[in-house]
Amino acid sequence: MDGAVRSLTRPRPRPTLVWLACGLLLLAALCAQLLKPSLRVLTHPPGTLEQGLPQQVDGWTQAPLAFAPVDLSLGAHGGDRSNTHPYDDVVMRRYVDANRREIVLAIAYSAEQRQGGGKVHGPELCYPAQGWEVTSWQPTAQPRLWPTRPDMQGVHMQARKADERELVFYVLRTADRFEPGAWDSRMAILRAGLRGEVPDGALIRVSMRVGAGADHLQVQQTLETFMADLLRGTSPAALNQLLGSAS
Repeated sequence: MDGAVRSLTRPRPRPTLVWLACGLLLLAALCAQLLKPSLRVLTHPPGTLEQGLPQQVDGWTQAPLAFAPVDLSLGAHGGDRSNTHPYDDVVMRRYVDANRREIVLAIAYSAEQRQGGGKVHGPELCYPAQGWEVTSWQPTAQPRLWPTRPDMQGVHMQARKADERELVFYVLRTADRFEPGAWDSRMAILRAGLRGEVPDGALIRVSMRVGAGADHLQVQQTLETFMADLLRGTSPAALNQLLGSAS
């Protein structure tokens, strides 16, 4: 009988282990509180970009959109609206030069970039979601695009849909970093979260539809020059929204 009672009696935990477990729980709760991102106040009301962008960019003049450009959303394949339309401000414009060449400017800004939620994404995601095939995707350093951001990186992309061909150049900012890949953006969001921040993000995309015999290198250089001239003509408030506080 005594042996049966002893076998059913559980040993009491040692006081040292109890205090250690309590300490670990307390430390975990403290770390969770310290790492909890603080909400960013939307300091750029919708319309800031539209008002701050130039209507004339060197030899290019703003004109009404003549066709439906590739949208900035992920379309029907993007899931819920927080993922497909995660923007607080959007600008879509068309510019034409004296030779009747056309450049489409697309800009998206999101005040809060979150892991697993809505965030600004690159054209390599939204083009396929709308039926385009990405045939080339090439990151490139852009130290001359903006003087105070020599770390800026951009991407030259080519896409096609049936008989249409489009050359795209874009920069994608997440928090204070210009890193175009989806993985790079996730890491930037993670680093900001570890600092207790919910970062913002912006996409600047310029594109030109071309024929079969177009000089792709020349078009790429034209798109780069256009973006640099666009940024030089942008107001300080809109520039801060696009390039971040280090602009």
